[in-house]
Formats: sequence, structure tokens, C-alpha cells
Amino acid sequence: MFKRNTLGLGGAALCGALLVSGCANHMSQRSEQEERVERKLLDHSLQIDVGEPKVLELPQRRGE
Repeated sequence: MFKRNTLGLGGAALCGALLVSGCANHMSQRSEQEERVERKLLDHSLQIDVGEPKVLELPQRRGE
């Protein structure tokens, strides 16, 4: 009975290891031509209009 349990546990561990290694090593296959495709850079610009610029007051010390 001990050998049967060990065999079942070993088989389950082997199946689990194969499943995990198979999923971990699965990488999409790309052709050489696809890898050499150059990406076109986009030009990004951001402009925010918040109205008239306001003058900030100078910092004042508080009287003690």
C-alpha cells in the first residue's frame, strides 16, 4: 500500500511538473522578418489653456 501511494504521488508530481514547465516555456514564435519591423515613433504634445496667468503674492512672515 505504501508503494502504491508513492507511485501515485510521484506520477501526480511528474504530471504537474510537465504541465508547469510546458506553460512556462511557451513563447510565441516570431519570424525573423517580424522581429526586424521598425516601429514608427509617435509625436506627443500636450497643451493646457488655463486662462490668464495670475501673479502670485510674495510670501509673508507671520508676526509673533
